[in-house]
Amino acid sequence: MRFEDLATLLIDSLIEKIESYEILSIFAKNRANFEGWLKVEVCDILQKDFDKIWPEYSDSGNMIDIVFKNHNCNKKWAIELKTVPTQYKTPNTLERGRSIDNKKKSIVEDIEKLRTLNFDKKIVLFLVYPLAYENQFEEKRVNMEKSHLQYIQERLRRILSRNFNFTDRDIGKIYIGLV
Repeated sequence: MRFEDLATLLIDSLIEKIESYEILSIFAKNRANFEGWLKVEVCDILQKDFDKIWPEYSDSGNMIDIVFKNHNCNKKWAIELKTVPTQYKTPNTLERGRSIDNKKKSIVEDIEKLRTLNFDKKIVLFLVYPLAYENQFEEKRVNMEKSHLQYIQERLRRILSRNFNFTDRDIGKIYIGLV
């Protein structure tokens, strides 16, 4: 499977799940992480096309969120996951500011860790939420994408993304990048 095909599969499937699970709106409202849920759902999606899946895989002392192997060949893929709550104020979110600087650093550390490991394909997948509504905090959103996202994007060979909506209409964005 090519990266683009896997990325599309994961993005489409995760957005369908996120947009139908009301409980995730509560996490977004509270700017809480749901990385454990994300790991379970990614494994569920992968099991349809891959015959071997290892969550929380250890490789030379490095923990990797998920490793999986395509049933058509022996190529192993490694994927690191993150959820990234933001500081954007929406009508549905509580006043809990969270700096994304530590999450950005953690994503870059995952990218650098994956670079050192011997897997055929290496991927990072992260969800950023809540995002500002259209025209709300436009300058702040653009600056965030220019600084934080560009910092991550420079370390990837390719990145794909798409917006999604929680059930309470708050907006998030899913990114998947090839290391």
